[in-house]
Amino acid sequence: SMGLIAQVARGLIAHGSRATESRLGDRSLYVGMSDIGRAAECMRAAVAGKAEAQRDPESADVARWFEQGRFGEIRDAMERQLVLQRGHWFEDGIVQAFAANGAQLFSQLEIEAEAGGVPIRAHLDLVLARGAPRPAVRVLEIKSTERLPETLYAGYEIQLYGQLGLLATLWNTPSFSLRDPDGRFLHRKLTFPGIARLHLGVELPDSPAAVDVEGWVLAVSMSGAKAFGPYTPDATALDHCMRLASELWRQAGEIRAG
Repeated sequence: SMGLIAQVARGLIAHGSRATESRLGDRSLYVGMSDIGRAAECMRAAVAGKAEAQRDPESADVARWFEQGRFGEIRDAMERQLVLQRGHWFEDGIVQAFAANGAQLFSQLEIEAEAGGVPIRAHLDLVLARGAPRPAVRVLEIKSTERLPETLYAGYEIQLYGQLGLLATLWNTPSFSLRDPDGRFLHRKLTFPGIARLHLGVELPDSPAAVDVEGWVLAVSMSGAKAFGPYTPDATALDHCMRLASELWRQAGEIRAG
């Protein structure tokens, strides 16, 4: 029975590593929106996560543990991977649901930005777009939870505000990219109207002021779902995000430098 559990753990680790690299690249090279959300709740934890290269188990570790009879470590690794990857599975399922509805959407739309020399990258789980006569964009951040929360966590809110703020601020700049499941670029460094036109065939105005833009957090558990929103682009919230990113990057750099 432990041989079967070990195979599951090895496969989850290998799949998770490939999926993270293809979706997010090297996260040590930029500040992501989830980093900013974590910093909003606990800067100390966010800095530790960004500055300290904590080694996660690899497939070879599981094989060695099995040979040594260290079954508790195998179970711990599998349980952690199930929690980490459940979010990706839920996200893929929600994307498929909207696609089945005929929605015109982006999955993992990437926005590149810089604030005071700090490299920032946002990956938007799901972006729905509609053209004339009533242009609209909906940004959905999908969160996997054990239990559906009564109110939204501050870190989730600031993460979504950062995404909406970057979308609106960089709307007509070459800051938007899209990759295939293997991490290869389908479109790179286009404006948002440009990438919507090429990838979705949707015509959007050159200014976000002429578009109905909203953001939502969709919390999903094994037995239910709950939507929080709507949120709209907010300049003050975006400034707060950029200050958090700058402080996080500065402190992490100081730790790396000793």
